[in-house]
Amino acid sequence: MRVPSPPPILADQMTTALDDLDTALVAKDRGDVARAAINIELATLDLELQYDSVRAVDLDRVESWRELRALDQAAGDSAAAASDRVIIAAIIDRIDG
Repeated sequence: MRVPSPPPILADQMTTALDDLDTALVAKDRGDVARAAINIELATLDLELQYDSVRAVDLDRVESWRELRALDQAAGDSAAAASDRVIIAAIIDRIDG
């Protein structure tokens, strides 16, 4: 069975996320490693949309964005945390229909 290639934009998204993780690991920056891991998780969820329901993926996205918001809050980045809250609210609105 041949597995289809992901759409190029999703492949690029994952490649960028993996490259960011590699850079963060080399720099030994824990915050950037955690952020890159969440971006990999979000890229994976975008790939899962090909196989799972939007609702299921969105529920997982909310959790990923909450993790990112916690990182941003811990880093004292209030602007990023505010942006994360808006994204979370938009995803929840989409889930609730």
